[in-house]
Amino acid sequence: MAKKELKNVIMKSEADNGTRIFGITVGAFAFAALYLIIVSSFAFNGIYYAAGLLGVAFIVVILVFERKKYVKWIALGVVLLYTLLCIAVDFQTFSDSVRLFANTINLRVNENLHSGRELFAVSNSGVAVQFLFPSVLSVWIAVVVWLSLKKIFVHVLIAFIMLIAFIMGGVYPSVYAVALLIVAWLGLLAVDRGLNFEASFICLGSCIVVLAILLPCVFYNGSSFISGINNGISTAVETMIFGDDSLTEGELFKSGELHAGETERLLVTVSDQTPELYLKGFVGSDLVNGKWEETDKNVYVQNGYQGLLDYVSEDDNIPLMQYARYSSLSGSTDRYKVSVDNLGADKKYIYMPYTATESSNGNAYYDLNLRDGTSPAGNYEFVIFDDDRFSERVTQADWVTNSEAVRTQAMIDYLRHESAYRAFVYDTYCGVDEATALLARERLGETTKSINTATQLIRAYFLANYNVTDEVDGITQDFVTEFLDNTIVNANAPYFASAAVYMYRALGFAARYAEGYYVNVIVETEDGEVSDEYTLTLTDADAHAWVEVYFDGIGWLPIEVTPGYFTEQMHDSTVEPEHPDTPANSNAPKDPDEDEEKPGTEIENPPVIENPPAPEVVVDRLYTALKALLPIAVVLLVIALVVFVFVARRRFVLHKRNKALAAVGTPFGRAAYKIVKHDAGSCDAAELEKLGVPKRRTERFIEILEKSVYGNRELSVNEHNFVINFITDVADRVCSNGNALKGLYCKYIRCVGI
Repeated sequence: MAKKELKNVIMKSEADNGTRIFGITVGAFAFAALYLIIVSSFAFNGIYYAAGLLGVAFIVVILVFERKKYVKWIALGVVLLYTLLCIAVDFQTFSDSVRLFANTINLRVNENLHSGRELFAVSNSGVAVQFLFPSVLSVWIAVVVWLSLKKIFVHVLIAFIMLIAFIMGGVYPSVYAVALLIVAWLGLLAVDRGLNFEASFICLGSCIVVLAILLPCVFYNGSSFISGINNGISTAVETMIFGDDSLTEGELFKSGELHAGETERLLVTVSDQTPELYLKGFVGSDLVNGKWEETDKNVYVQNGYQGLLDYVSEDDNIPLMQYARYSSLSGSTDRYKVSVDNLGADKKYIYMPYTATESSNGNAYYDLNLRDGTSPAGNYEFVIFDDDRFSERVTQADWVTNSEAVRTQAMIDYLRHESAYRAFVYDTYCGVDEATALLARERLGETTKSINTATQLIRAYFLANYNVTDEVDGITQDFVTEFLDNTIVNANAPYFASAAVYMYRALGFAARYAEGYYVNVIVETEDGEVSDEYTLTLTDADAHAWVEVYFDGIGWLPIEVTPGYFTEQMHDSTVEPEHPDTPANSNAPKDPDEDEEKPGTEIENPPVIENPPAPEVVVDRLYTALKALLPIAVVLLVIALVVFVFVARRRFVLHKRNKALAAVGTPFGRAAYKIVKHDAGSCDAAELEKLGVPKRRTERFIEILEKSVYGNRELSVNEHNFVINFITDVADRVCSNGNALKGLYCKYIRCVGI
């Protein structure tokens, strides 16, 4: 059997019933394969599968009646009408259906990629809501499949792009969906090749190749390989936009390189003296295989915390600038300015002091840090509160701990927001396995409810057992156990900070790992006076790591645990860090009702919100780089698709014309006449003469066509070439008869030429 186009076998009236039924079946399979890839990839329930039956019915009906006149426009009208009816009858139900569909996708992507895509609020999740939008999607997919049946490569291309997109998105189609897709392609190829013996080998070979390509999809389950590709792309984009990393970003295997260079990183100008300044960049919450990972973004959208950060940020940037808010409510007015010029540090981060009350740049990246946009300014300013030199000694003000104290409405609002965030903190940043917790408490020798006492215990243990050096001992993936077992002796700031995080957690405190730059300097003028303003250039030598601990009612504050750093901080103190039970605790400001061991981080009867309200519309937080790149990529993709559509359409039209002109006798003459009439609008000699075509040349063209059509005679080679050249000449004159814009219109919209 001669090769036939797929549409000819499925839709052509001359086809026998057996072939026609087979073609319609293949069309239904082709739709089912694409639809089931979507449904199975995102683990939808049975209602979503049922919605696919509507698409199957639609494509079967349309293929059965394909021969009827205007069926194409009737089918599109029915689909459009059904879509409008679903929207118009009950818009809220349809909106809930769309959101529920999006939530199902987001949950699956979050599960595999930990992307933390936020979920949309859905007021109703009944059967009708679950069915409505998938049914609309089903019929539109049926339309796409029906149109793609005319050319098998279009269907193959759509399916392949869909599979690659899903795999890179962290999901995979089930085995039966992939198998059905292969069966559908096999049927499409068989029909396209005419169902002959030779075609069967071509189909079989093609499906083997396709199966080899798709085999990873069958066994793919959020593999580390795909995650590595995604991470590699993200890293490459960030490096392109923000420059090379200047910090180790919690990679303990690279911690020895923290002070390796002498590159100038930051230029810091302070308007008043400060004994120390921690400029926070990277923040990690979980140590996984020797590397600190940022908080899993899923925790922000699950466990009842959806919308939490939007809710608490209503109170002046809780949590990132929480200490400043607390200080302002407590009556503190001692503020000064800090400006930072980024000379060579990673521009992804805004290196923020912990006591900042406002910043000239940056956006909150969850509750971790400030990050710059995709066009980083490189310089920014902060207004900061003058903080206590020793964070571990900070205690709450009376209005926080004493329920009888007089509180303003602003204080009440602050406590309400803080208590909601605090519940999240203790659910998220206290994770430590029991074996590690027991080992840590054993090393410290005692437990405590005071952050100050805990800090002194940890510092004393570090001073007694470790050497501070950048020539650190090597580690394996179980760093904390190695460190606490004293397998590691030579350590630096990232090591000490990492171990301390889990030691604080073992004692019941919420703690995280932080990296950035540390400023500790007093600048004197030439006459020996202390300068009111100073500028300091920070290099790799000033890169540092520390612990940040959550103080109830106050917020995250840095605590120094690296020997050499905290001993310098306390050089003027009468307290020796090796002796945690000396009057260090008593020197710290205390609440009048607080005894010595009462934790400085407990609030008496704080207002608690178990489930902070989610915002009506929740916006998905994307990576900073992708926020700006996505609109650009979408615009470029749309432009590329538009160009592709017009180019593909022109090629398709020219292919049909050339195929028609390959005939002989009457079909050739009619095809040539139709082409010229379409391109020029007329085959009249007078009209063509206006385009510059000589009258005698047109008359000769008509004479040859009459010979071909009415005489049904095969033309000579010269006559055939004359007709082809005439068509080409007319097309060129039509396209050049005007400006360049009109030429593009004629070429790609009207598809003039052959």
